[in-house]
Amino acid sequence: MKRRVACVFLLLFAAWPALQHTLVRVYDVDPWRLCGWAMYSVPGSMKTLRVVALRDGAEPQLLNHEVYPPEVERLVTTYRWRKQALGELASADRLAETLLAMHTDWDGVALPMVTLALDPESARTHVVLATTTVWRDGRNDTWEAPLSLFMERGVRPGRASGPVAPDRNPRTR
Repeated sequence: MKRRVACVFLLLFAAWPALQHTLVRVYDVDPWRLCGWAMYSVPGSMKTLRVVALRDGAEPQLLNHEVYPPEVERLVTTYRWRKQALGELASADRLAETLLAMHTDWDGVALPMVTLALDPESARTHVVLATTTVWRDGRNDTWEAPLSLFMERGVRPGRASGPVAPDRNPRTR
């Protein structure tokens, strides 16, 4: 029995790096998370999140994190941390539902996130912009956030200035 348990453990231990590498490539999971060895292939990622209110026929409105109630700030911080760690596996539903319930005049909410990523071919960093959009009526179209949204007032990825909730998770870099 001990031998079987040891063999299963060794098999899982041997297979985990390949599984974690697949999660990183397919779902944009942070290579520095989930106890894998892919972390040694990239520098630590820095991500910055914005919250944008969407109304049909109106200019999108960038929100300032200083006006959030504490429970919404916690949700923004939690989503940012989960999105950084779990990539496409992180769900924005709870945050979006809370914001849409608070603001009945919004038709949707966009959560653009900018990341400094390493290009494996050139070994240089580049900016990647991905936006999660949740509409009140359930449509699937995505609002494309302009990169200038992150460049105002000298905001750089990873900083908690502007409408980004500060990252208070002690385990993050």
